[in-house]
Amino acid sequence: MRGAIDLLVQFQSRTTVRTKTLPEVCKDLLGDGVTGLRANGFFSSQVQERLESLRCELATLPSANIPVCMGHGDFDLCNLLGD
Repeated sequence: MRGAIDLLVQFQSRTTVRTKTLPEVCKDLLGDGVTGLRANGFFSSQVQERLESLRCELATLPSANIPVCMGHGDFDLCNLLGD
């Protein structure tokens, strides 16, 4: 497991193109991401409940700069909201 985490750290550091603030990331994930969910037919009352829970959790976090790097499908909003 440690090797996999080390590989992800290397991948992120080598593919980072810029950083975003936590509020920017939240807007992308909870704003623009929801638009994509609706367009693809993945939005439901259960997703809405999970998004509200996520909004509450994110609101408790301190401000941070988040690296923006090459994306991976495992981190797609639809996958993150799954059980």
